[in-house]
Amino acid sequence: MRKRFIAGIALGGAALFAVPAGVAYAVSAGGNAPGSALPAEETASLTYMVEEEKLAHDLYVELGDAWDLRVFVNISGAETQHADAIRSLLTAYGVDDPTAGMGTGEFADPALQGLYDSLLTKGLTSSTDALEVGALVEETDIADLRDRESTNAAIDQAFGQLEAGSDNHLRAFTTNLDRQGISYDAQVLTSADVARIIGQ
Repeated sequence: MRKRFIAGIALGGAALFAVPAGVAYAVSAGGNAPGSALPAEETASLTYMVEEEKLAHDLYVELGDAWDLRVFVNISGAETQHADAIRSLLTAYGVDDPTAGMGTGEFADPALQGLYDSLLTKGLTSSTDALEVGALVEETDIADLRDRESTNAAIDQAFGQLEAGSDNHLRAFTTNLDRQGISYDAQVLTSADVARIIGQ
């Protein structure tokens, strides 16, 4: 089971998470030391997740500007920290960062590019749609992090912390929907899982 080391600062219903100093240099017993090559599956996990965190950040910046909702401002800052946490692992293990040199809304992975474009279009329709897009992104992030559990201590620790952050972000978005009188329905995870995360 993934261990979680959480250090959050509450801010307007969201939480900002930072990977503890040295997490990129933690080494699992029998695992890969920093500077050594990672297995292809773990390399793919890191490169995908750093783009997914960038997708969340870029979307939230655009939607925050469009609807002037503080929840997007708060969580976009957290997503920057999430992406930087993964970048520290990419650097530690000598893996190229696919987000390097990419502008806002630009992605190396065509599937993520298409997802960003479609979610941005939906989120610009209304503030309610924007909040539902945010919740969808966080549900997807949680599911993807769970699917990419690692036997490498540094990666496992970082992914566990990012999942905890996404739990908080999902709660923040659903709380804002509730204030608009909207009852949120799970879009990726099971209804029971979402209810547990948001405390229903």
